[in-house]
Amino acid sequence: MKRLLVVVVCLFGAACGTSAPTTPSSAPSTSQVVDASQAIGVAFETFRKAVVAKDGAAAVSVLSSSTFSEYDKIRKVALTGAEQQVAALVPSGRILAYTMRGELDPVVLRTASPRDLVKAVIGQGLVSGESVSAITLGDLTINDGKALGKVRVARAQTTVFLSFLREDGAWRFELPSMFDFTDATLGAVAKQKNLSQAQMIDEVLLAKYGPAKAAEVRKPIGA
Repeated sequence: MKRLLVVVVCLFGAACGTSAPTTPSSAPSTSQVVDASQAIGVAFETFRKAVVAKDGAAAVSVLSSSTFSEYDKIRKVALTGAEQQVAALVPSGRILAYTMRGELDPVVLRTASPRDLVKAVIGQGLVSGESVSAITLGDLTINDGKALGKVRVARAQTTVFLSFLREDGAWRFELPSMFDFTDATLGAVAKQKNLSQAQMIDEVLLAKYGPAKAAEVRKPIGA
């Protein structure tokens, strides 16, 4: 169980919730779907390998602009947000804010561009390569430059979706959509242990940092 907590705390990704895809205005041809599916698979595999290698530059090359915007929002909460502001984030976003405080150089956290911030998160190993490697994309639904890939979360007995966008002529992974995957896993563990969300996050922080540092990361760093 402790190992699972460490995996959960290191798996980050989408404050943007995902939902079932809408019907496209014009259905893509079979060849377009095949080409898009292959490109999405390559993008996700590039991301997976980059995370394992802690290669932030390679990882950000296949990530969407929405990823950088979302991480920038969480960075601002990590810098100046009180507990009320942190609590307003989804569970994975809360853990990410605390981990940014605990793991990133404060100078990087304050001054890095959104793209470089995500690069640092990957480079510091704050996204678990082991956890990402365990994810297999299922069926893809592709609609007008957007795509959703099914991921089964066995412990939670549910299906979540990872999302992809076509930007600047290439398919890119929306890393924040992985929050849905992490939140489902976190919720399943909390249910098994009969804990609330807040109590589960407390356990994650204690398992990762110990009591003293767990208390410290709950304090904003300051702009």
